[in-house]
Amino acid sequence: MRRALEGLLGLGIVGLAAPAARAEAPAASDVALALSPDGTLGALLVAGPTEHAPAPDLEHLSPHLGPGWRLASASSGPVDVAAALGSKATDAYAVAGGVLRLARGGRHTLLLGVDDGVTVVVDGRRVYARDEARPQRDDDDLVPLDLAAGDHVVLLGLHQHAGAWTLRARVLDADLQPPEGASWVLPGAGPDVAAALAASMSSVTYDRGVAEDGYRQTLTVRFPSGAPRGVPIPVRATLSTASGTAFRVAAGDVVVGDRGVRELGVALPRLSGEEVDDDDWTLHVEVGARTLDLPFHPRRAVREAIAHADRALR
Repeated sequence: MRRALEGLLGLGIVGLAAPAARAEAPAASDVALALSPDGTLGALLVAGPTEHAPAPDLEHLSPHLGPGWRLASASSGPVDVAAALGSKATDAYAVAGGVLRLARGGRHTLLLGVDDGVTVVVDGRRVYARDEARPQRDDDDLVPLDLAAGDHVVLLGLHQHAGAWTLRARVLDADLQPPEGASWVLPGAGPDVAAALAASMSSVTYDRGVAEDGYRQTLTVRFPSGAPRGVPIPVRATLSTASGTAFRVAAGDVVVGDRGVRELGVALPRLSGEEVDDDDWTLHVEVGARTLDLPFHPRRAVREAIAHADRALR
């Protein structure tokens, strides 16, 4: 993948250089998302659908949450444009976008997986277009861009032919990493939207860690589509049953760094079989404002069978 991408960039097969933009301070009514570890932009502003392409107005549109613009997001995978717009139409058009805020200028790449057609406009200039019936495939379109530090309005003109209507977008720098210090800004989206995204965009994995003598449980919190900056996202976990509580853990906040939002791995307290076997437990997890109740049903017979199989395999 890296060699193919570098080859396309070196040949300049797709895309045009976008002009520089002036750096601007974030407005209080804007939400700035940190990119995911692979550069995914998991929330966009969308407008539509219409029966006609937005040309030539696409170059003059400004995404701003409010009349005519809605929020579309995904905790992982592609964003469902049709669901965000409440659309069941075929042969329809829409616009998706936001503002890419860069701390450093240089060569960047916009990677798109779109179902079906897409036109890319950066800072009022059309830099890429492809319109054909196709399924959503990650990184199907590679659009190299020379961008200065500052804010760049990115708009995607979308054309749905039929069937599903989804898209996934990523941004990488010249080292094929999320741009250092970059944010994806959603103009007009306030603190309530930021808090809602912090809750809805998380992904939680609970490994019960069955071992011969007990359980070595771990909890992993990820944000595969990015997370809002400036919003504390504390993680807490409590394991309890009807008769009592085994532990409470305050794992700290999810870290949103210069290269995007980081995975948080939590080693939960070890439990012996005698402490928890043959009872029904629930791990109550809080990730910011999101809460989950994850079942844990340890059984001595199952643990001993797994330990016996491990010894036989060794």
